[in-house]
Amino acid sequence: RVARKMQQKFRRALVVLVFAGVTGDETCRAGECDGIVSATTIGEEKSQKDYYEKASHYDTIWGMDNLHLGFYPHLGVSSTTTVRLTHQQAATALTERMVALAGIKHTSKILDLGAGKGRACYEMAVLTGASCVGMDLASKNVARGNEIAAANPGLALKFVEGSFTDLPQAIFDEGPYDVIFAQVSFCHVHKLLDKIFAQVVRVASPTSVVVVNDYLGSDWEPDPETKEHVYKRLHFEVLSGPRKWRETAAEAGLVLLHYETLDDHMRTAYVDMAHQARQLGFNSTDGTPLYVNYEETVQAITRRDIGMNLALFSL
Repeated sequence: RVARKMQQKFRRALVVLVFAGVTGDETCRAGECDGIVSATTIGEEKSQKDYYEKASHYDTIWGMDNLHLGFYPHLGVSSTTTVRLTHQQAATALTERMVALAGIKHTSKILDLGAGKGRACYEMAVLTGASCVGMDLASKNVARGNEIAAANPGLALKFVEGSFTDLPQAIFDEGPYDVIFAQVSFCHVHKLLDKIFAQVVRVASPTSVVVVNDYLGSDWEPDPETKEHVYKRLHFEVLSGPRKWRETAAEAGLVLLHYETLDDHMRTAYVDMAHQARQLGFNSTDGTPLYVNYEETVQAITRRDIGMNLALFSL
């Protein structure tokens, strides 16, 4: 046990030294440090940033300002409730679960990496009184987050544009952070998951906890239908499977304290959203009805080509 702790400390120190000594092109290959993935071009959508800047269905189907999946208490093994939440309610329930898992309280300072439009930051501040700095790659999302912050001056909220593959100096200036938080955001750059976790370690303090909900792939080659209806639509280039994801976190020096597989919750979300998308008539950018893509996503989850997790780490 002592040897393992010494090894973890060495890894963390090595990460800090590496990032302290290199910048720009020395750290990432060209075009990677900005966190933008251009795996598939669909019309005017060339990357995941374009996708989120242009998508019009989220506020209607996923819930106002929500870009995240959800947690459904009725699916719990020891649950006594039979109430099935709406997707919007389940998204809030997932944030609440992450708050409880990370022990967030009124004195906590949170860094939300991939904060979307700021909904999770807002909910955590309302629930606990914590302060939250949210960072997102999409300019429109950051602008919406700052609108929410301006409309709620009694909450300690701030939003910054940037990439978690190469955190901007403004993020370090706002630290230190008690909690590093992320909901289904790292998945867009799993090709650089080692760099993402290295940046998490770099921005965290020795007493920080890291709570992550992520969209996963499989530890084998996915079915072509999964590539067509999931990877293509969301501009995924690579998705790490559960084993590789945990190994990458450990190699960065993160110590796993808690891990849950939330595939059933992910499936429930897409079943519900497929029904709404069929009723509302939304199409994906390539012209495919959105409900078809969502129904195929359900099948991909059933094949275990994709899944969802929830993990808590310390340093």
